[in-house]
Amino acid sequence: MHRHDLRRLSERKVTPARLSCQYAPFHFPDDREGFDAEVHYLRDRAGREADFLVALDRKPWFAVEAKLSATTTEPSLTYFRDRLRISWVYQVVLEGKRDFVQHGIRCVPARQFLGALV
Repeated sequence: MHRHDLRRLSERKVTPARLSCQYAPFHFPDDREGFDAEVHYLRDRAGREADFLVALDRKPWFAVEAKLSATTTEPSLTYFRDRLRISWVYQVVLEGKRDFVQHGIRCVPARQFLGALV
């Protein structure tokens, strides 16, 4: 499989979790505590992006960028974290086994991240 195809696959693995966020774990704050939970895609005019941002009551709560593999965190995540004052920012890695924090961004294996959502 071509490397580009693998990267798209890694984003698709996280995307179902993104969509289920609207129905399962992120309705819990809404149903139980009265928060309004929303899921957004982030992209600016300079081309920086994050695969999704979860907001509670219209305030950024956490952002996620999916990657096939990574040894460093994406600069776009630091930019959005600082600009939007996002409390928690994750880079989720499909082929990764290492869990580390760099520049305040947590890089975590996809299995670990997705397992925490259920």
